[in-house]
Amino acid sequence: MHVVPSTVQQAPSLILLLLAALFYVIAAGVVFHAVLDGRKNPARESRAFARHWKRDDRLWTIVTLLLLLAAAYRAGNIEYLLQSHFRTELRQDNLYKMRRSIQAPIVMTGLVVGLAALGLNDWQLRRRHLSVRLGAAVALTLLMYLVVRVVSAHGIDAVMSASVGGFKLAWIVEPGLLGAIIACAVWFRRWRSTLRRPSRAASDG
Repeated sequence: MHVVPSTVQQAPSLILLLLAALFYVIAAGVVFHAVLDGRKNPARESRAFARHWKRDDRLWTIVTLLLLLAAAYRAGNIEYLLQSHFRTELRQDNLYKMRRSIQAPIVMTGLVVGLAALGLNDWQLRRRHLSVRLGAAVALTLLMYLVVRVVSAHGIDAVMSASVGGFKLAWIVEPGLLGAIIACAVWFRRWRSTLRRPSRAASDG
């Protein structure tokens, strides 16, 4: 593993941006399909599952919307535009040479807040199926990753440009997180399909 020397950042190719956006759309489709598939199961109307069923649907719907927004974010190359804007502002204020000392506290604060959010979210979902807990955690991690990359236009980019087996780390991390979300959604859909509405005799007993 080695880090590519820092140079003037070039805009990503349109093909890569569209491929990334497509991957996000596919992930959103898989996640939302898990929500729609659950509507075929009569167990969702039972008193035993109804409350958590709605909460889980709401969570996965939010994840779907975030993935679609991220797809537009990638397709529009918004990350590069924001990074370029921040660099321009720093140069105009003669702060570009100090960017690392400015960005580091922001990134560290964001990471601490993000980790706290992950912990709180997992605690709130502690009684839910593991696929739900992991899906929510990975989605939050992906959101943190996208936000930190914008703020830390130099440091994180240097790490993400590191080569692992001939592939940039950025080409592994983001697709890996999306793949994990897809896996959690598929696991969730299969788990939910095993739920059965309690029989009236059992509920009366």
